[in-house]
Amino acid sequence: MTEKVMITKEQDDAIEEYMNKHKCSKETILDLHAANYKNNLTGGSMQWSDPFRSMNELSVSDMARALYIGYEVEPKYCVGKWVVVTDGFEEIGRISKITKVSGRSVLLEGVNNCWWEFSQIRYATEQEIAAEKGRRSEVKLSEILHDLTIKEKQRLRQILNS
Repeated sequence: MTEKVMITKEQDDAIEEYMNKHKCSKETILDLHAANYKNNLTGGSMQWSDPFRSMNELSVSDMARALYIGYEVEPKYCVGKWVVVTDGFEEIGRISKITKVSGRSVLLEGVNNCWWEFSQIRYATEQEIAAEKGRRSEVKLSEILHDLTIKEKQRLRQILNS
C-alpha cells in the first residue's frame, strides 16, 4: 500500500493556494510540476516562483502522491520543545528537549550528540513530558542523597521519621 507523503507547511500552503487561485485540477498542477521538474533537470530555468517556490523541492512522484493519495504536514520543531525519538536503535522512546534546529534535523539534549531527522522524532505528549520530568527529578534526588555525608543522612532520617 502506498503511504501519504510528508510535506512542509510551506508546500501545503503553496499547493492549496495555487489550486484555489488558478482553479485548476490535480492533473493540471501535476502536469505543470512535471514540466518544471523536467525543464530543471535539462538545464532550463522554468520552475515554480514565489509564493509557490517551495513546490520545487518536491519530486514528481511525491507531488503525485500528495495530490492523489494525500499528505501529512511535517510538524515545525523548535528549540526547547520536548520530543520522543521514534527511530534510532537503543534511543527509541527516549524523551528529550530540542537544543538546536538546522534544516530538517535537530540536536537533542543528552542524546548521543548527533543530528536527528524530523522523520525520527515526534512531539512528546503532556503525559510523557511529566513522566520524563519526574524521572529526571528522581535521578537528581538520588545523586544528591548519594553525595550526603553519613551525619547528613542520619539527620535527614530523623527529620523524615518525626
